[in-house]
Amino acid sequence: GGMLNIFRLFIVKSIELLTSNGIFSEIFPLAFIADLSIQKLRRHILENFEIQSIEAFPERDNPNKRVFEAVKMSVCILNLRNIKSDKSFFVRINKDRYVDDSAEKNYLDKSIISTIDKLNYTIPLTSIKETQLLTIIFQNSERFNVIGKCNTGEIDMTFHKSCFTKNTSDATLLKGAIIDRYLVRNKMSQGEIVFINESKLFKLKKNIPHKFKEQERIVLQGITGVNEKRRIKMMIVNNAYCANSLNYLTFKNNINARIILGIFNSTLLNFVFSKFSTNSNVNGYEFDNLPIVINTEYEAYFISITDYLIHIKKYESNKYGLILNFFERLLDAIVYELYLPEAIKSSGCEVLKHLTRLPQFQNSWSDEKKLETIQNVYK
Repeated sequence: GGMLNIFRLFIVKSIELLTSNGIFSEIFPLAFIADLSIQKLRRHILENFEIQSIEAFPERDNPNKRVFEAVKMSVCILNLRNIKSDKSFFVRINKDRYVDDSAEKNYLDKSIISTIDKLNYTIPLTSIKETQLLTIIFQNSERFNVIGKCNTGEIDMTFHKSCFTKNTSDATLLKGAIIDRYLVRNKMSQGEIVFINESKLFKLKKNIPHKFKEQERIVLQGITGVNEKRRIKMMIVNNAYCANSLNYLTFKNNINARIILGIFNSTLLNFVFSKFSTNSNVNGYEFDNLPIVINTEYEAYFISITDYLIHIKKYESNKYGLILNFFERLLDAIVYELYLPEAIKSSGCEVLKHLTRLPQFQNSWSDEKKLETIQNVYK
């Protein structure tokens, strides 16, 4: 499945060469534990052999902490025995270039892995407590692919380059670097802003509906640094085309985009995503596998708070930093309660029972009226 990386062939051939009860120990990309193209190989190994351990060395910016100094890529060491077994095995995350015998061993087995990801058999990079938390989250939720899909932006930055212009009267093209959480930046953090000559585009790519760009869409960066605190960076846009450095969401049923925006921009969902991603790509299949909980009791709060955050983000962050932080934390608290109801209830940290209905923005409101409303709610 997918693009064939030669290390997969080495794994298969090495296992074939083993005698019965023989030992396998090799180092290769950490993509083995999570990449979609390796799903069949992971399943084959989990079902037919005894994994003893996986030593993980996540991607690092510091060359002195890399297993191979010149290679930034994440790697792992897989140890297995050529015998069919349901025994648990440990995954250990090493913070330097050497195996750390004192680091925590997180024991997993097929049943735990299947609960967390029954489709792709992803092996999470987690501590013991994190595994317990993920198990609860996935047991109480559906996968995003039940209600929607994460797609790659429709404009190929190489193939469609002849359509690019600097004419501001042409159609807007959004690149990944211009999108942040609840914000479309005015300036690119890297690269330059370009526009699309639609007449050229429609000749080159005839399957794009002419009104495609007018649809309201949730977009997210397609590449974020693996060491960044926030891996999912999403915003609602319309009247724009999306470059293939962006992803965008589509839904099978009518759903208010602000609900999804608030959930996936939260701290909890960023934590979940980070445990299944081994490189800087925000892959559609990884996003489609994220847990989603939709509960009508929470919808009005998500709609109000995400609108507040989008509006506050338009202003200088330092000026309304406390208000921004307050509503981010409030939204996080609601997400925790949505995904972990029993744990939150037993801790006595329920939020909703203390909240009155938050006012929603009206289309006729001015920016000043919206800001005044946010400040009054905050007070």
